[in-house]
Amino acid sequence: LNRFQTFWDVLDDLDNNTVRLEPANPTRDHNARRVALGKHASLQLKVNPANALALPEMFFLGSERVVAPLRDNLNERLGMWRADSTVRENLERVLDISFPRPEASAEEEYTVDCSICYTYELEGETPECACDGCNQVFHRSCLLEWLQALPNCQQSFDTIFGACPYCSRALAAKLH
Repeated sequence: LNRFQTFWDVLDDLDNNTVRLEPANPTRDHNARRVALGKHASLQLKVNPANALALPEMFFLGSERVVAPLRDNLNERLGMWRADSTVRENLERVLDISFPRPEASAEEEYTVDCSICYTYELEGETPECACDGCNQVFHRSCLLEWLQALPNCQQSFDTIFGACPYCSRALAAKLH
């Protein structure tokens, strides 16, 4: 069990110092977390139990205009990752952000309902698509259904293109 202590410490640090969106009630066997980056943006990360202080697998969720600068920072500043810092400390340094703290804000401030079905969780899926024009968020399945119902939607390979139901800005969603 001692070999997993660093892994558990990293997850405890994330749980105690970020607004954790998922899982709601993590246990020691959960190695993934979705944490709030701000309104309408979050980070899905998966920590490697064998190398807990290394760069985790990550996926940014939110509108492109919010997450693109974070992706750019990650790519440009990855050399700033330090093996003696926690994943949270490294992410704050590399992304040049401060995570929202749980004591300063409630999880409900960051769990935004889908703007089509008006629920947060739908069949285990949370809103992961966002419009760059109006910042409305959508479940991928809801957005696909909306786009496919539009008379002028277009499909190219595995992507469907159409307009946002709120601001009519161009949107795209992957089929799979």
